[in-house]
This record gives sequence, structure tokens and C-alpha cells, in this order.
Amino acid sequence: MKKITFNSLHRSLSILLLLTLLFIAKAKALTLPIGFSQVLVASGISNPTVMTFSPDGRIFVAQQNGQLRIIKNGVLLPTPFVTLNVNSTGERGLLGIAFDPAFNTNHYIYLYHTLLSASNNRITRYTANGDLAIAGSDTVILNLDPLSSATNHNGGTMQFGPDGKLYIGVGENANGVNSQNLNTNLGKVLRINSNGSIPSGNPFPTGNTQRRSIWSYGLRNPYTITFQTGTGRLFINDVGATTWEEINDVTAGGLNFGWPASEGNSNDPAHTDPLYFYGHGTGSGLGCAITGGTFFNPATTNYPASYMGKYFYIDYCGNWIDVLTLNPTVTRANFGTAIAGSPVSIVTGPDGNLYFASRANGGAVYKIIYTPTTGGNVILNPTADAYVRNGTFGNDNYGTAKSLGTKTSSGTGATYQTYLRFDISSIGSNVASAKLRLYGYLNNTNVSTATVRVYNVTNNTWQESTITFNNKPAAQTTVLASTNVNGTTKQYYEWDLTQHIISLKNQGATSVSLMLSNLTVTASTRVIYNSKEMTTNKPQLSITTSGPRFENNDAVVNEEITPGFTIYPNPAVDHFNIKFADETPHSKLQIIDLQGKIIQHVILNGNIEETISTEGMNDGIYFIYIDERKNLTGRIVVKR
Repeated sequence: MKKITFNSLHRSLSILLLLTLLFIAKAKALTLPIGFSQVLVASGISNPTVMTFSPDGRIFVAQQNGQLRIIKNGVLLPTPFVTLNVNSTGERGLLGIAFDPAFNTNHYIYLYHTLLSASNNRITRYTANGDLAIAGSDTVILNLDPLSSATNHNGGTMQFGPDGKLYIGVGENANGVNSQNLNTNLGKVLRINSNGSIPSGNPFPTGNTQRRSIWSYGLRNPYTITFQTGTGRLFINDVGATTWEEINDVTAGGLNFGWPASEGNSNDPAHTDPLYFYGHGTGSGLGCAITGGTFFNPATTNYPASYMGKYFYIDYCGNWIDVLTLNPTVTRANFGTAIAGSPVSIVTGPDGNLYFASRANGGAVYKIIYTPTTGGNVILNPTADAYVRNGTFGNDNYGTAKSLGTKTSSGTGATYQTYLRFDISSIGSNVASAKLRLYGYLNNTNVSTATVRVYNVTNNTWQESTITFNNKPAAQTTVLASTNVNGTTKQYYEWDLTQHIISLKNQGATSVSLMLSNLTVTASTRVIYNSKEMTTNKPQLSITTSGPRFENNDAVVNEEITPGFTIYPNPAVDHFNIKFADETPHSKLQIIDLQGKIIQHVILNGNIEETISTEGMNDGIYFIYIDERKNLTGRIVVKR
């Protein structure tokens, strides 16, 4: 992809039309839902093609020229992880990144790139040593089929699935015939082992290597691919020709999506229609090239809960982010317009924010952050969890198991209880809602339902690696909440702990421990839940906080606000000053973020003017209270 990439990127639209689209998009002002903003992460990334997070939280960004760059702790490292000799003509170059599922132990990274000779695209594995690839560690995993003189429709997207297999989107090299030819891997989604061999379970088990590696076919230019955490659902974003852009559900193997005979919905029963598709143009929901998509299922986020489970996607020419609600029906809504230009590769970060790369203005990576104006939602995973059993199993520890259990039975060793502990120190005292959420089910159909009760545990020193039934901390006798678990279908169940968490926060608690047990006595039926050792659907304490009300971005002024003060400079960088109009001594000051968390507690010197450091404060809006929240002094904006 060159700078005017959308021309070569996906179709032969006229340059005049595309420049017109770009002009219209740039002329608009950035719009995002209330509370959301676009924040620059790092700039100076030349012609990015794809980005992804490493398991340890670094951002790896591929430049089309063959350099793989790293953003670490918010800084773009000057030395590339590796520089490949690639042919970057048209849409060729460094196009795909995937991390081995065992990256933390083997340090393998897989790259999809066009050879300098332009003979074919190749997948090569490198071994990382910190922020650099080990010299000479490159290992060829797969050479894709030879390329023609056409430089477009290379695909390049790669991800490992929950089955440990590598899924690869390969373009049809501007030749639609390739998409229906099962003897070539062009125009396909492939599924291979990490060493390049063909796994069992592919839909075409016989024939040549290309045929046996195919997962889905009938695709034009599958530019990005993404799995949904927890479900394993797999979407491919296929860039269209002159009419439609497609989001295809390729979770099942062997599907034919119809290109080049069909684009969008098809009348041919042999073709699988897209999950969703949109047309070309400049109106709402219209664009010209779908260049990224991501399921939003982070382990933790402060985004409103309504966005969980949604599918976000971007358009290269439209410069927008749209969002799909997938259940009960697929419906589209706009999320952001006039975002940073020529966006590619939107992903969900481990911090619960959306990230995307932009090829405009020298290239950069941005994130979409949320600053709640009326509070926010935080999802906490447990710091410790375990289940215990009675009787002959009373001294056994089950703290590292991937499941938890509750069961009440008169049988020896047949009673199960679950213990969980959460760190609530980051939560402010303005809790509006707190719900314990466990992903569980009944292990058989002997009973239709089991009532599970939650109790408080005052001891927060127990360890999941040593807790047993015989040494477990005692639970209090008051039932905090009860929920019925029904049937064998796995799903999240909730217990409302709002008043309990509010009470603990008012007491200054920083941790909460809970014990769960069944009210229903059964001989063989127990409730099984995912533990924190599972990679998906972990236990959650979902807390919603209320926050200061805003009107026109200003804190609402009322009779409680102290008159006669000045805060400057505002916005602040490394410090700000508070100057009082009179000599009334003030003893304490608190700085509180929009989630109600105390960021600083400052002892004042009783001076008419005080200087406050912003150390430890991220960019954003903060509220200042004098004398332990008795009076709201005002608002400070930190912007470095």
C-alpha cells in the first residue's frame, strides 16, 4: 500500500472520486460518543499495515517497507524488532503478524511478507530476544503460491485460534478465478499448524497441500481476521470491488463466499452470504474498503457495559468506526466519524481500549479512551480463587484448578464451597452498582436448578495455593445474595453485592473475600464455574461508579462550591497552584478522578497559595476537594 493506497488497495475507482472522498472525510470534525476521545499513542510509523499486542502488552506495528516496530510503555522504540527485505510495490510488503500461543516460553513471532523478488508471499517465524529478533532465527513456515505481475489483493492477516492453529487470510492476487480454485491458496482462509504442516479437521482432507490447507474460500482480499474471546467465533473482513464490503463469519470450515460470482448476498445456494455488508459512498455506514475489525470482549474495561460483545470495524476511505450488535439480530450503528485518516487494523487492547493505526500524516497509532461523565464501569478479576471439599478431601488444595464448584451433600467428600478474593482498592467510594458474575452451569440434569448463596469472609489473608476445607476462613452467616443456576448451558450468573461493597468501601476496605455454597442439597449435582486460571470468561466483580455531573464540560456549580479561589495554570503540566482569596486556613486537599478514586491526598500548609504536583496523574479531568470533600473547590485538567 502506497500513500494513496485506497486506489491500489482494493479496486479501480477513479483517483478523482477517491480524493473527493478523502477531502470530505477530512473536512468533518472528529465525533465520538459522549465521554470518548481519540488519543495519540505514537507517531512516526511509516505506512503501517497491521498492528497487534504481544502477550506482554507491547504493541507491534508492521510498516509496509518491512520494518516491524514496537511501541513499549507508550514510546515508539527507535530500533525495529526486525527489518525484512520485502517488495513493497502496490499492496505488497510486510502485511501480517501473529504471536505463538506459547510465546511466553518459546518467543516465536510469525510474519507474512512479500519476498523482495515478488515471486510469492511467505510466512516466516522469528525468535524474539526482548525487543529484538535473534539474528539468524528466521525459519520459513510456508511459501504461498506464486504471484502474478498484479501487486494488489495480497491479504496478509494471521491469528492463532483457540485450537492452537494458525489461520491466514490470503488475497486472490487480483485474479478472481483463484478464489474458486481449490488447488491454490490464493483467495482463501488457510488453517495450518505452527510448523506449516496440515492439521486434521480441515474441510478438504485430500488432494495437494494447498487444497488440504484451506479453511474457507471464495474470498477477494481478506485483509483482517479476528477471533472472539470466549466463543472462538471467527470473522474475516473481505475488501470488496465496486459495490460491497463484507464481514464474513468463517467459524465453520469449508464455506464458499462466492467471489468472483457474487459480492454481498448471493442467489446461489452454494454460496454463503456475509454476516453483514455495506455499500460504497459517503453517507452514514458507507465507505470503500473495510480494513479492520475487532470483537470487544476485554477482560477489563471502563467502557460502558453496553459495548461488551460488540464488533467494531473501520473503513479506510470513510475514516469512521462503526459497531455491530450481533444478538439477537445483527444491527449497525456509527461509533466515530472523521477519525485519524486512512485507518487500518483496529484491535482491542489489554487495557480495555480500542486501538487503530493511521497511514495519514506520517503514520501513527491511536487509542480510543473513555472518560465517564456520570461514573463508569470497572470489571475486576479475582486476585485469588479456589474451591474446597470436605471429608477425606478436607486437606486437599484446588487453588490452581481451571474450575470452581459448589455443592451441598450429606455424602463424605461431596460438599464443595468456592472462595474468591477481589482487590477493590482502585474503586472509589461512589459505588452505584456491584455485581459478582460467575460463568457456570449444572454438571448434569438430575435437578433443574440449584440456588447458590454468597457470604462475606472477613479474613483476606488466605491464599489460593494453600486453602483447604480444613483450614478455610470462616464465612459470616448473613446471606449477601442468592441466584438460581438453571440447566447445563454455560453462561454468566450474577449476584447483586451493591450494598455490601458500598459498606466495605465506607469502612476503608481494600479487599473483599466471598464464599459461595449451594442451598439445594443433591447427591450428585454441583455447579461448576470457570476460575481465574481459565483464559476466558473468568470470574468478575463488575462495579459501576457514579461521578460528577457535567453540563457543557463544566462541573455543575451549586451552593457547596467554595468561592474565592483561583486554580492555575489550567490545563496543568507538572504542577498547578491554588490561590485563596482570603487567609482562611485549609488543612487537607483531595484530588479525585472521574471514577471517584482518590489520586492524591495532600496535607496543606495553611498558606494563601499552595503548589500541587501532578505526579502520578494521567492526562484527564480531576476534581479538587478541600477539607475531605466537604467543599468542591473546582476542576483541573492535566494535559502533558
